[in-house]
Amino acid sequence: MTVCAPANSDEQFEAMNEAKTILNENGPYSLVIVDSITAHFRTEYQGRGELADRQQALGQHMAALKAMAQEYNVAVVLTNQVHTCATPGHAHRNGRATPLLPHCFVCSNVHR
Repeated sequence: MTVCAPANSDEQFEAMNEAKTILNENGPYSLVIVDSITAHFRTEYQGRGELADRQQALGQHMAALKAMAQEYNVAVVLTNQVHTCATPGHAHRNGRATPLLPHCFVCSNVHR
């Protein structure tokens, strides 16, 4: 088992590259876990003004993880963060936990 604890999204990208090196040199591994895929992106890209940049960076990261999973035949498990919506006019969500950045997950989700 190898553990990495990146402090920001740049380090998270670098950790993925290091994981490829580890898979090449020390394999075989069968599982890569990213906990949490969204945490650094949420703190670094805040507000609606940076939403497109955040979604793009996260999408690129997830696409690279998907490619790594296919290239090295490893399962990649991602955890996400959730939040509750208490916005007036959204009664169907009030008090219910919903995933953050769900569209990126839907577009990158692959089951084997």
